[in-house]
Amino acid sequence: MLTSDKQARLIVAIAEIRRCAESWRAGKTDSVLKPMDALGRENPLKVVFDLLKLCPDEAPHSNVNALAFITPSAWRDQLRLDLSSAHHALVSGEWKAATVLGGSLIEALLLWAIMHKVKPATLRAHSPFKAGTKRKLQLIGIMPTS
Repeated sequence: MLTSDKQARLIVAIAEIRRCAESWRAGKTDSVLKPMDALGRENPLKVVFDLLKLCPDEAPHSNVNALAFITPSAWRDQLRLDLSSAHHALVSGEWKAATVLGGSLIEALLLWAIMHKVKPATLRAHSPFKAGTKRKLQLIGIMPTS
Protein backbone atom coordinates (compact mmCIF):
# COMPACT_ATOMS: atom_id res chain seq x y z
CA MET A 1 0.00 0.00 0.00
CA LEU A 2 1.38 3.37 -0.95
CA THR A 3 1.37 6.28 1.46
CA SER A 4 -0.35 9.48 0.36
CA ASP A 5 2.95 11.20 -0.50
CA LYS A 6 4.01 8.23 -2.64
CA GLN A 7 0.60 8.20 -4.34
CA ALA A 8 1.04 11.90 -5.12
CA ARG A 9 4.50 11.22 -6.61
CA LEU A 10 3.00 8.43 -8.72
CA ILE A 11 0.24 10.72 -10.02
CA VAL A 12 2.73 13.47 -10.93
CA ALA A 13 5.05 10.97 -12.68
CA ILE A 14 2.21 9.39 -14.68
CA ALA A 15 0.90 12.82 -15.67
CA GLU A 16 4.34 13.81 -16.98
CA ILE A 17 4.67 10.54 -18.91
CA ARG A 18 1.23 11.12 -20.48
CA ARG A 19 2.10 14.73 -21.33
CA CYS A 20 5.28 13.61 -23.06
CA ALA A 21 3.47 10.82 -24.94
CA GLU A 22 0.83 13.29 -26.16
CA SER A 23 3.62 15.56 -27.42
CA TRP A 24 5.11 12.65 -29.36
CA ARG A 25 1.71 11.79 -30.86
CA ALA A 26 1.36 15.40 -31.94
CA GLY A 27 4.66 15.14 -33.80
CA LYS A 28 6.81 17.09 -31.33
CA THR A 29 9.96 14.98 -31.38
CA ASP A 30 11.89 17.35 -29.10
CA SER A 31 9.81 16.43 -26.02
CA VAL A 32 11.92 14.39 -23.60
CA LEU A 33 11.24 12.71 -20.27
CA LYS A 34 13.77 14.19 -17.89
CA PRO A 35 14.25 14.44 -14.14
CA MET A 36 11.73 16.75 -12.47
CA ASP A 37 12.11 19.00 -9.44
CA ALA A 38 8.64 17.90 -8.28
CA LEU A 39 9.95 14.33 -8.14
CA GLY A 40 13.18 15.11 -6.31
CA ARG A 41 15.16 15.36 -9.55
CA GLU A 42 14.17 11.81 -10.55
CA ASN A 43 13.00 10.66 -13.97
CA PRO A 44 9.21 9.98 -14.05
CA LEU A 45 9.74 6.48 -15.48
CA LYS A 46 12.06 5.57 -12.62
CA VAL A 47 9.58 6.94 -10.08
CA VAL A 48 6.75 4.83 -11.54
CA PHE A 49 8.98 1.75 -11.68
CA ASP A 50 10.18 2.16 -8.07
CA LEU A 51 6.69 2.82 -6.70
CA LEU A 52 5.09 -0.10 -8.56
CA LYS A 53 7.71 -2.41 -7.01
CA LEU A 54 6.19 -1.50 -3.61
CA CYS A 55 2.71 -2.65 -4.66
CA PRO A 56 1.59 -6.27 -4.31
CA ASP A 57 0.98 -8.27 -7.48
CA GLU A 58 -2.34 -9.54 -6.18
CA ALA A 59 -4.64 -9.13 -3.22
CA PRO A 60 -7.11 -11.46 -1.54
CA HIS A 61 -10.79 -11.10 -2.38
CA SER A 62 -12.64 -8.94 0.15
CA ASN A 63 -14.94 -11.85 1.12
CA VAL A 64 -12.05 -14.10 2.21
CA ASN A 65 -11.93 -14.97 5.90
CA ALA A 66 -9.65 -12.57 7.80
CA LEU A 67 -7.86 -15.45 9.60
CA ALA A 68 -7.35 -12.99 12.46
CA PHE A 69 -6.10 -15.78 14.77
CA ILE A 70 -3.01 -16.35 12.59
CA THR A 71 0.19 -14.60 13.62
CA PRO A 72 2.47 -13.19 12.31
CA SER A 73 0.53 -10.93 9.98
CA ALA A 74 2.81 -11.61 6.98
CA TRP A 75 1.94 -15.32 7.23
CA ARG A 76 -1.77 -14.48 7.63
CA ASP A 77 -1.68 -12.25 4.54
CA GLN A 78 -0.07 -14.99 2.45
CA LEU A 79 -2.58 -17.58 3.66
CA ARG A 80 -5.46 -15.22 2.85
CA LEU A 81 -4.05 -14.75 -0.64
CA ASP A 82 -3.75 -18.53 -1.09
CA LEU A 83 -7.29 -19.01 0.24
CA SER A 84 -8.59 -16.44 -2.23
CA SER A 85 -6.72 -18.15 -5.08
CA ALA A 86 -8.05 -21.57 -4.03
CA HIS A 87 -11.60 -20.22 -3.96
CA HIS A 88 -11.17 -18.65 -7.40
CA ALA A 89 -9.78 -21.91 -8.78
CA LEU A 90 -12.68 -23.87 -7.29
CA VAL A 91 -15.44 -21.67 -8.71
CA SER A 92 -13.63 -21.61 -12.07
CA GLY A 93 -13.56 -25.38 -12.25
CA GLU A 94 -9.77 -25.53 -11.99
CA TRP A 95 -9.86 -28.67 -9.84
CA LYS A 96 -6.15 -29.44 -9.73
CA ALA A 97 -5.21 -25.90 -8.71
CA ALA A 98 -8.00 -25.81 -6.10
CA THR A 99 -6.86 -29.15 -4.67
CA VAL A 100 -3.18 -28.20 -4.52
CA LEU A 101 -3.86 -24.80 -2.95
CA GLY A 102 -6.40 -26.26 -0.53
CA GLY A 103 -3.94 -28.94 0.56
CA SER A 104 -1.24 -26.33 1.01
CA LEU A 105 -3.58 -24.26 3.19
CA ILE A 106 -4.48 -27.24 5.35
CA GLU A 107 -0.80 -28.08 5.78
CA ALA A 108 0.05 -24.48 6.71
CA LEU A 109 -2.81 -24.24 9.21
CA LEU A 110 -1.84 -27.54 10.84
CA LEU A 111 1.78 -26.41 11.06
CA TRP A 112 0.65 -23.13 12.60
CA ALA A 113 -1.45 -25.02 15.18
CA ILE A 114 1.50 -27.27 16.08
CA MET A 115 3.92 -24.35 16.35
CA HIS A 116 1.53 -22.44 18.60
CA LYS A 117 0.51 -25.49 20.63
CA VAL A 118 -3.15 -24.79 20.04
CA LYS A 119 -5.49 -26.78 22.28
CA PRO A 120 -7.92 -29.18 20.54
CA ALA A 121 -10.91 -27.23 21.95
CA THR A 122 -9.71 -24.11 20.13
CA LEU A 123 -9.36 -26.04 16.88
CA ARG A 124 -12.88 -27.44 17.25
CA ALA A 125 -14.23 -23.90 17.77
CA HIS A 126 -12.84 -22.87 14.36
CA SER A 127 -13.59 -26.17 12.64
CA PRO A 128 -15.41 -26.15 9.28
CA PHE A 129 -17.25 -29.30 10.43
CA LYS A 130 -20.73 -28.87 11.82
CA ALA A 131 -21.06 -30.27 15.34
CA GLY A 132 -23.19 -33.41 15.65
CA THR A 133 -23.09 -34.31 11.96
CA LYS A 134 -21.33 -37.09 10.13
CA ARG A 135 -18.37 -34.71 9.80
CA LYS A 136 -19.63 -33.30 6.53
CA LEU A 137 -17.43 -30.40 5.49
CA GLN A 138 -19.42 -27.18 5.33
CA LEU A 139 -17.92 -25.04 2.58
CA ILE A 140 -19.97 -22.00 3.44
CA GLY A 141 -20.28 -19.64 0.51
CA ILE A 142 -18.33 -21.94 -1.77
CA MET A 143 -20.48 -24.98 -2.40
CA PRO A 144 -24.08 -25.84 -1.56
CA THR A 145 -24.44 -28.12 1.44
CA SER A 146 -27.27 -30.62 1.28
